[in-house]
Amino acid sequence: MSYQSRHRSLVNRYPSLKSLAVCLLLGGALVVSPPAIAQSLSAIQQQALEAVAQEDWAEAARLYQQAIETAPDRAGLYNNLGVALRQTGDTEGAIEAYRKAIELDQLFGEAYGNLAVLLLVEGEWEETIEITRQARVQGVSNPTLALYFGLASEQVGNWENAALAYDRYLRTEASAPIAYRSAIAFWQAGDGREAIRAFRRASSLDPAFGLYVSETGLALARLGATDNAIDILSELPVDWSQPRDFIVLARLAQQENMLDLAEDSILKAFQLSQQQGDAIPTSWVSDVGAIEASRGDYAAAESTLQDAIDGSAYSPDGEAVSADDASSSPPAPLGDVPDLFDLIDGASSTEQESGGVATEPDQLDVSQTDRDVAIAAANLADTYLIQGKNALALTASEAAIAADDSLPLAHNNRGAAQLALGELDAAGESFLMAIELQPDYWQAQRNLGIVYIQQGDREQAREYLAQAMDNAPTLDVVQQINREMVDLERSVLPDEAD
Repeated sequence: MSYQSRHRSLVNRYPSLKSLAVCLLLGGALVVSPPAIAQSLSAIQQQALEAVAQEDWAEAARLYQQAIETAPDRAGLYNNLGVALRQTGDTEGAIEAYRKAIELDQLFGEAYGNLAVLLLVEGEWEETIEITRQARVQGVSNPTLALYFGLASEQVGNWENAALAYDRYLRTEASAPIAYRSAIAFWQAGDGREAIRAFRRASSLDPAFGLYVSETGLALARLGATDNAIDILSELPVDWSQPRDFIVLARLAQQENMLDLAEDSILKAFQLSQQQGDAIPTSWVSDVGAIEASRGDYAAAESTLQDAIDGSAYSPDGEAVSADDASSSPPAPLGDVPDLFDLIDGASSTEQESGGVATEPDQLDVSQTDRDVAIAAANLADTYLIQGKNALALTASEAAIAADDSLPLAHNNRGAAQLALGELDAAGESFLMAIELQPDYWQAQRNLGIVYIQQGDREQAREYLAQAMDNAPTLDVVQQINREMVDLERSVLPDEAD
């Protein structure tokens, strides 16, 4: 068997990470031996290769040790000894052999790689980082060292270093799994833009693997890139079986008033959930009622949302849906509906409408059932607000708060109903509570500004309208609030009248 054939057989026989070192057994170029010892050394190496072929690692180790006695300056022999010792379970001896190989040849890329992967397997993260960093300083050419550095950096929580290391690796290797790891590392490091780039690369390298498409779409959604997220999530494979991704797509599509896509997506989520034997979450039923409201079918919406509040069983009949923001023309108060970002974080429903990432409040004493009921009741209140049924909206909001008083949406909708009913002080308190629970809640900030306008407090009105503008998710909303601020500046409030 030729040298190349033996090497290929080793690679094919040991594909796993822990046996990666075996694949590199003969990877280093050996130094030519002096004529006096060349024949003897060659014979020993041939015997060692035969032992490797038979997977007799103890014999291979013995023979490489014998070869080292003949040629103690040969880095390649120490590298091969390290591989054999690792296979016998002598991790400490293997590490010592690899380090000796590197000492003899500081540019020996395979020895660096074998040592790094062994340290990784043993969970020696800091040592892995040290040896791979040393290799880079020496100018060693071995792309996998960047990969090992990234993996070890992940383990110690240095996401920025991990991301940059994966990025270096991907400059020479096209790997969807590593592009995916790179995306997660960039995300954890707080670089959403680079994370999106890496997610896109992973999905382009393996578009049939739904996880990469899913994660790309969810990341785009979290960053507020709604149109791009819809485009990506619409490309999920036909056999993709995660219902939550279709719920996210449905809510994004509804947010953009793409109601047909929203209906198709949420119906797909219902079907998958039922096929998997799972109950339909109350929050999804709430989505159905909210989309019915956005289509103007308020009677159906009220019925569906009441079913969600009551916990009644629900089965889709083909008219599937999601939620609408139900914002009224100024200066009427803005209602609100939950959106999708908690799904991205693994929860089931949330209250934040803007493009930022929703954060769940402290819910240690609130069950998921209570929270889902609260969201359904808040959606019902929103449906009543759209129709001008303000007293009913107030009742529904109070029910939502009774179920979960940590839901900003419920306090905002209660304030909207109170404002519409002329209860300015109570409305102000409700909006302040919503803002306390969610400091970047632009709808509540804008609504509170309207309260202060009606109370004649120009400075407070200006302050909260400015906050709402800062947190508003779209240019249209910013322009709407800006018009209200301009009107405020032009107006003569009661305390300034002659």
